[in-house]
Amino acid sequence: MRISDAALPLLLLVFAVATLVQAYHGNMSLPSAATLAGCKRSCGNLTFDYPFGTGSSHCFKQPDFELICDDTTRPPRLLFKSGTTEIVESPDSWSSNVAFSHTISMESNVSMYNMSWDAPGKSFALDYALMNITGCNFDTYRVLHDHEGDMPAKLCSVTCPNEGITEAVARQTCNGTGCCSVSVEIAANSLQLMFVRHGKGYHPFQQKKNCTRKCGSIDIPYPFGLEEGCSARKLFQLNCTDMSSSSLQLNDNYHVKYIKVNEGLVGIEDTSYFKQDMYQMHVSKEPQLYIGSGESASVQWAVANLTCQEAWQNKSGYACVSNSSTCLPVDSRDGYIGYRCECTPGFQGNPYVQDGCQGYNFSFSDKNLLAFPIVQDFNSVKVHVHSLFPRAFHIVSTKFVAE
Repeated sequence: MRISDAALPLLLLVFAVATLVQAYHGNMSLPSAATLAGCKRSCGNLTFDYPFGTGSSHCFKQPDFELICDDTTRPPRLLFKSGTTEIVESPDSWSSNVAFSHTISMESNVSMYNMSWDAPGKSFALDYALMNITGCNFDTYRVLHDHEGDMPAKLCSVTCPNEGITEAVARQTCNGTGCCSVSVEIAANSLQLMFVRHGKGYHPFQQKKNCTRKCGSIDIPYPFGLEEGCSARKLFQLNCTDMSSSSLQLNDNYHVKYIKVNEGLVGIEDTSYFKQDMYQMHVSKEPQLYIGSGESASVQWAVANLTCQEAWQNKSGYACVSNSSTCLPVDSRDGYIGYRCECTPGFQGNPYVQDGCQGYNFSFSDKNLLAFPIVQDFNSVKVHVHSLFPRAFHIVSTKFVAE
């Protein structure tokens, strides 16, 4: 079958072989021979001993070690009880070689897909895996977790320049054309993957770790960035030509003076000899998303040429990822441009990153606030805060400990 035959829906195939290790190696007491009598100890050409087993509960140590022998196939297949992870070599007391396969049906209006492969129980951890990923025109990322949240790390890219490539041929070489092969050290209970289709525009999550977020004194918040993988789309990738002088460029003609993500504004200065209309600010194969005019201006920008309703329906590519953020339309004198994001009233920050919109945190020395303490007991004071200006505020803390 040609891979491109499955374009609508496109099939993305993941096949992995991994080593599974026991997470804990405490002393294990073996049941008596009489207890294990009658317990099955083979499946096809594979054998297994206690703590693994099939059938009755006395044949295996605990539910994590329960196996299933699928004898409807030839040869029979040995699987963990979940039925998704297959044992491909006879397991020993501390490790097993296992295999996993998964198929994802891609939809025409969805650009990002997620997949998780979990160890078959808390007693196990995935050590490392060799994966073959088959499909057309997408990037594969491993989703890492740290104190800053989820961070995708690129593993491989798959393209299909030859429309007639077959799945069998792609798997034979698995060199990035129709298939990519990657080895991953996991050392965790699960492996999370993210697949992003090419040519689908906006990436709602930063794809590279440790991105540079300053050019001199100019902050460069996401969805903008300097390096590949640090911006949400090619149109938002900027060039810091001189860190000492804060020389930040959109291209050779347009210098960036500031970026205000929550207001949807970029300060642009046109340095070309023949001053151009700002509507001509573009990058090859990217939509027209900047709106402005003049030699120096605050230029509006949108993240995609979609209405808010269209953007919300494509949740995998929706840009407003922070809690307490909302979608707003961006219009020009020539008509509708697209949508952008903004923190909801009472919150400020970056609506384009997870937890980027934060509630206002006030200092009680602020001249615009009056604080009236009401003594409740000898251990604490409850403070009622009133603003001199009628506006909705989100109070982060209203309790002080009395000295």
